[in-house]
Amino acid sequence: MIYLLLLILAWTLSGDGSTRPMGISAFGFLFVVPIVFVFTMVLSGIPAALTIWLSRKFRIRSLAFFCCGGATIGTVSQFILFRSFTELAWLFAVAGLAAGLTYWFVAGRYAGRQEPG
Repeated sequence: MIYLLLLILAWTLSGDGSTRPMGISAFGFLFVVPIVFVFTMVLSGIPAALTIWLSRKFRIRSLAFFCCGGATIGTVSQFILFRSFTELAWLFAVAGLAAGLTYWFVAGRYAGRQEPG
């Protein structure tokens, strides 16, 4: 989504109707987007899947578990990306906490319940 917004912004600001942003979009779509996707999966997708698996296996439905798990994933991801804790580490922690809270509202509070049948 961020890439799409930047592409629209570049196209709008070109002013002369130039097709140059289209060349940028092809490069981004073929090279940048897959790299960002892989980094996202490694840094947040896989740890989040492990957190969900643990919650189902041990029937953990705690809001605190998902919020702390998300904040931890966000903070550790930031540390791996920048090789240190920067002054923006709290933003990653808050984003992870929000992701954990969102997952809890959608499915986490039902983790490990016995399925009928």
